[in-house]
Amino acid sequence: MNVIGSFILAVLTFSSVEGSLRYMISAGMLGSFTTFSTFAYESFRLLDEGENKYFLMNIGLNLLLCILAVFLAHILISK
Repeated sequence: MNVIGSFILAVLTFSSVEGSLRYMISAGMLGSFTTFSTFAYESFRLLDEGENKYFLMNIGLNLLLCILAVFLAHILISK
């Protein structure tokens, strides 16, 4: 969900969507769609269960894929 949310947020940010609509979608809809609390809980659960490899993969892939999604949205909108 974080990857999809990052992509949509970047598309809104880099596009010409008007200010108030962009804020409503980004803060209102995407804020509840991509919650950091879910990411934190899932990461902690993996760590607590001794799944250190999956804990690190979860953190690393979330960060990498979300930044990649923003980059791809920037390329898409900048054309």
